Amino acid sequence: MIIACEAPESDGETMADGTATDSSETEDMPEPGLDVGDTEPVEPVVRCVTPRGHTGSPQSIEEAVAHIQALPGPVDVPCVLESFARPLSLLASNSPFSAQPARGDANPRLFVFFDGLILSFATTGHGATLVEFAEFVGPTTTIKGELEFPLDPAVVDTAAVFTQVQFEDGGSNCRFCHRNEVPADADLYPGAFASDALAAREDTILDLEQVRAYADHCDVRVDPMRCAIYDAVFDSGEVVAGSFDPEIQTIFDYD
Repeated sequence: MIIACEAPESDGETMADGTATDSSETEDMPEPGLDVGDTEPVEPVVRCVTPRGHTGSPQSIEEAVAHIQALPGPVDVPCVLESFARPLSLLASNSPFSAQPARGDANPRLFVFFDGLILSFATTGHGATLVEFAEFVGPTTTIKGELEFPLDPAVVDTAAVFTQVQFEDGGSNCRFCHRNEVPADADLYPGAFASDALAAREDTILDLEQVRAYADHCDVRVDPMRCAIYDAVFDSGEVVAGSFDPEIQTIFDYD
């Protein structure tokens, strides 16, 4: 996990509220619901379907890794997103305070909610090659880990999720943002750590229709990875608004 609890450097401007913009966010971006043309919709080509024998809605890190292992290799981040069952419960945040920082409204961080598990993705920057995992082991406590993509599904295993975030002096890198870290149950995940879950602050949460508008106007010639992630989210089935439990604090609630 890349440590980034402070706002990262941006390739674009910084707004008055501290939100970083990006070159991908154009001035002529349409408002949600604006007619973008009279062309007939094209059926998407589904590259990564839910693997046979899997629900497409993992409820634990172990199930999520098994899902990834069953995908066609090499597996990339868009493939993972595309393969999830629909409707996809999604929240987009423009907060730059993360190891997967958003870079303005057009380049948000995406949270995908399952029962007992949250996976997070970035749409651009170094975080776009990562999938972060958070499995609930209490109402406001999660076991955390991450994988870097693309990867060979034949060699990845659950232990790799936790190895990726190990810190050199013990513990995990996650503790630099998430407090109260303790070793997780070794019978569940050896070498893993649990710590506070953190929610996106309300004023950073984006309207999904606005995010869809950015997705519709993504230029694959300029940013193919960003467009592939957006296509995997919005062109693979229904997307609905997800949310964090209101009991989960944000990083700004820490004293």
